[in-house]
Amino acid sequence: ERLNLQLGRQFARLGIRALPMDFLRLDEEDLSDFPRMYWGLGARVLRVAKRIARTPSWYGVHLTNFSCGA
Repeated sequence: ERLNLQLGRQFARLGIRALPMDFLRLDEEDLSDFPRMYWGLGARVLRVAKRIARTPSWYGVHLTNFSCGA
């Protein structure tokens, strides 16, 4: 519970449908305009961002867990 803060439930309570990026087919998203992107996760995030940019009814929320040195 503490790790994810029940964000799915909180979005649902607000009437927001959340779709994890893992649920999207992204193989057709072209990243040739980012030729130096070598990191796999970074490439996935960019593909998702491109898909969201093309879909007017979608809005992106990027959640990450970062705790360096904690």
